[in-house]
Amino acid sequence: MPNSSPTPVITPHSQTLARFILAILTMWGAQPYSWPAGIQLVSTHFTSDSIDTFLTSEMDCVQPGGTFWIALIQKMPPGYHTYWRNPGTVGLATDMEWSVADGVSVGPVMWPVPQKTRMAAYDVWGYEGRVALLVPVHISDSVPLDSLLELKASVQWMSCGRQCFPGFAEMSLSIPVRKDTPVPIVEDWIATAINHTRNQQPTPTPEHWTIQTCFSAETEKIGLIIQESKPESTLFKNVTDGYFYGFDRVVSSARSQSWSQTSQGFSLSAFQEEFSPKATGTLSGILVLTYSDQSQKIYSIESPLKLRHDP
Repeated sequence: MPNSSPTPVITPHSQTLARFILAILTMWGAQPYSWPAGIQLVSTHFTSDSIDTFLTSEMDCVQPGGTFWIALIQKMPPGYHTYWRNPGTVGLATDMEWSVADGVSVGPVMWPVPQKTRMAAYDVWGYEGRVALLVPVHISDSVPLDSLLELKASVQWMSCGRQCFPGFAEMSLSIPVRKDTPVPIVEDWIATAINHTRNQQPTPTPEHWTIQTCFSAETEKIGLIIQESKPESTLFKNVTDGYFYGFDRVVSSARSQSWSQTSQGFSLSAFQEEFSPKATGTLSGILVLTYSDQSQKIYSIESPLKLRHDP
């Protein structure tokens, strides 16, 4: 039955009180989960033996015409993992479906680079330990000041260890719309997870790269070849590992990839996903280069996939 109670009104007094309570809780190292006048900046937790997951706003408010970020936090005990946007050979990606008011738009999920983890006999792409999936939310200038922004999400996931446990939860947030400068409200470990996700976003490939991708039906291999037109470029110098994560189920997560530096750049070979149709169309995903100092560079790759006929 719909809730017929009136929407609480945020008054200047309650705003000041909320900020005061937030300051005290922050000094104590606590995370507030209930707020004055109907404000809910952190959703109810879904907790099981295989996962603890919840939504949180990064800031304590949003300004009209502004954009703010919501994080879906997933914490898994040792031995369990969730999945990336493309889980690989087996698995189910975490998904969020949003219900928002007019004047509010939700952007695409920002995913950190996945880990290579294990499910039964297969290597898969996912996350162990903890992960923050970030979602940008923009509100128009027409959203009135001193109102509450209601956000609802239907969230589903799969957490796997020795066994897999599908999960589903309805989560909601109520965030005040104010003219005040937004203040961060997340705990340090959540802020660390959020920053990790932001720092692992791919960048476009350099203009001096020429990228070719091909698929051999005979060998079921996909090739990624990068040539550099700048001899002085050092992007492939001191590379100790290269790996490609595909957005679609084209590249196999379960079979190994090989890479090498060439006189003009870099090449990588991967196997086609055996449970997918023949590789056609476009190869899209991220190329992760790891260097000898353990730093990484992450590039967006999108290239037409050409069929190659081996002799």
